[in-house]
Amino acid sequence: YSINTNSSGQFTIPQLLRGDYLSVINKSDNSVQGLSAVDASRIARHQIGLYSFTQEQLYAADADLNGDINAFDAARIARYLVGIISQLNSQLLHWRFIPESNNNISMFDPSFISVLFDGNNNNILDFEYPLNWVFDPTLVDMSVLGSTEVMVDELSEINSSDVEDYFNADGLSTIVENIDNQIITAYKIGDVDGDWYDDRNRLLRQAHAGSYQINGISEIIRIPLYRDGETFIEGIEVGIAFDEKVLEFVGFDWESAAISQNNFSVLENREWGLYNSIAYATQHPQSKNGILGYVNFILKEDVLTTIELKTNKINGALDNYFGFQLMNENMFDIVQSVDISINEIPQVFELSSNYPNPFNPTTTIPFALPEKSMVSIKIYDLQGRIVLELLNEVMNVGYHQLNWDASSIASGVYFIKLDANSLNGNKTYNKIQKALLIK
Repeated sequence: YSINTNSSGQFTIPQLLRGDYLSVINKSDNSVQGLSAVDASRIARHQIGLYSFTQEQLYAADADLNGDINAFDAARIARYLVGIISQLNSQLLHWRFIPESNNNISMFDPSFISVLFDGNNNNILDFEYPLNWVFDPTLVDMSVLGSTEVMVDELSEINSSDVEDYFNADGLSTIVENIDNQIITAYKIGDVDGDWYDDRNRLLRQAHAGSYQINGISEIIRIPLYRDGETFIEGIEVGIAFDEKVLEFVGFDWESAAISQNNFSVLENREWGLYNSIAYATQHPQSKNGILGYVNFILKEDVLTTIELKTNKINGALDNYFGFQLMNENMFDIVQSVDISINEIPQVFELSSNYPNPFNPTTTIPFALPEKSMVSIKIYDLQGRIVLELLNEVMNVGYHQLNWDASSIASGVYFIKLDANSLNGNKTYNKIQKALLIK
């Protein structure tokens, strides 16, 4: 028989003939539901004595199913969450099961076979009795049934307490009368904070959108990720989606004052049009608020495009107080998506930061002119001497960018100075930006 539980987790075994039976339990589920940076943080802290686990949490914490709980389990959960790996363990398992000690039906669970053999597939294959049927019950045949008792004895030689405590089995189950109330507890592998059920029932947030205008193509877009209000942070999960054809992803910077490498472990993963990052506490969690990091892009085309926060979790839960921070005069808003567009006509003169910076040997200098102007751009060294004049001519209204090739000069710190005088004579502007040339 192959039996599935109902939505309440209950199963009904159909009418059986009296006899001896073998049972195997498993659950197909490769979702990240129930897993979060909190789980990774608590496992990492458990290893160094900063967090205590119950016996049930220890079952769940062994992500790689090798019988040990250590930082590698924490790292596997973090890597799985950001998409670096596709499975938590080599047996492709996501659930563990423990039958009650007074159950009449003995139950074989694939995860405990893995633990018995240190999570090593080769060890399982080298065992003198075939165990592939534990992972695929359709492979059970009469030879498996006939050797079950001897096989259990041999497994007990490896670790008798595990076989006794977890399998609740010494062979086949003898069924001679009606039985009920067979209780089996399921544990999501990696879910040490036990929020799988909460994740399943949590309502999706309503996305809150905002807009962000830039001066022109190739200008760096730098948007803060902000948590409004103090909270103790065990883990943060960020997932950002964008149009790779329109936006060039420059990078994501965790704010060092908030997410210190001394207290947090950070992992990230880049795919086409998607960036995922996770930070989980490896020491005592601290209370944080304000800017937690910055996402950086460059607009490649003059089209409307959107940056969307696909994942904004703090401590394993969607957090509507955590998102992109957009300023509006002296106020700010927290949003989950940002529409990026270009101002058609600059409102003010502006010399933006060159990019890349540091650079070798070329960099781009963006600037904006609200009026037709006489424009000069010069490069100075640390002694204030003019090294190079890049531009000295009349320029039209708009957003401009100038390429500087520094192949002929030495490494060092230089200053880019822009002087602009509107042709109608009523506006002047000058500004200096620092640039670092490294060869």
